[in-house]
Amino acid sequence: MTTGIPIRWFAPNEQSRSILPALAERGIRALDHDGEPAALAIAMGDTMAEPAWRWATRRQRPLVLYLWDLPPWSIGRGHFNRVLSIGGRLITLPRIGRRSDGRRAHYSRLRWIARRTREVWVPGRQSAAVVQRLFGVSCQEVGYGIDAAWFTPDLRSAREVGTVVCAAPLLPHGNLAALIRTAARSAPKLQLRLLGDGPERPGLELLAADLGVPCVFEPGDDRERRRQAFRTAGAVICPSRYEGFGAAALEALACGASVVVSETPSHREILGGAAHYFGLDDDVALATAIRAALASPSRGPAVPERYTKRGAQVPMATCAL
Repeated sequence: MTTGIPIRWFAPNEQSRSILPALAERGIRALDHDGEPAALAIAMGDTMAEPAWRWATRRQRPLVLYLWDLPPWSIGRGHFNRVLSIGGRLITLPRIGRRSDGRRAHYSRLRWIARRTREVWVPGRQSAAVVQRLFGVSCQEVGYGIDAAWFTPDLRSAREVGTVVCAAPLLPHGNLAALIRTAARSAPKLQLRLLGDGPERPGLELLAADLGVPCVFEPGDDRERRRQAFRTAGAVICPSRYEGFGAAALEALACGASVVVSETPSHREILGGAAHYFGLDDDVALATAIRAALASPSRGPAVPERYTKRGAQVPMATCAL
């Protein structure tokens, strides 16, 4: 940027804020709080779209919407609800004869905002295809990366060969039940560390107990915990049915872990040949991939430069001003 005026950065979590120092190194100030004028708002993710839109509307500033993950089943079926802008707030009108739940209303408002932003960014081709199909807007593929200065191998830490780590929200599309079933059939049984939380946790705890799988549930929002887990894991598994980007797999690779991922377009696009793959709904293939990962040596950091904070393309895209 050449204006010297900072960007207002709307970040929902630590990961979305971690790029700010790398932006500063390139002469771009991005602030995650109010306090001084800003030339542009960037909303990192769908949950930040509305607050960023309100901020940009009040100040008559352009808005960029970066959509990480838009699982198709979250959108629902049928037509989107009508959305009105009244007094700086968005109102969703339920369709006649149809109920409109909270998520449905959320995605209707998100679509309304996406059609009125300066640009919509996505991390890869899979996300671009979903956004274009569901929202009818064109997208710009903007690389975003993990903090490769933080997620690094530690040669002093020994791998716990019998321990499998999974860092993911405990949501239905996480496919974590398949991981627990596979761990139960392993000989000896694998020990699981699930880093994350969500509504699926009670059911997963019951399944692990019923199958006798040693399974520890831990918070997933602490990056020191994730780094330690990735450095010492026998393997890191990312079994989700849908992935917009795959940051956890990249973090694990940067820590030198052997990584197993589901066969999805985004995983193939982002990870290439750096991971072991298994087909969805194929527990046998998952078990085979885990065995291969456990038997393979640590691969060392194998993260392409464009997926690191230093190589991320966000700074160049801000020239859209």
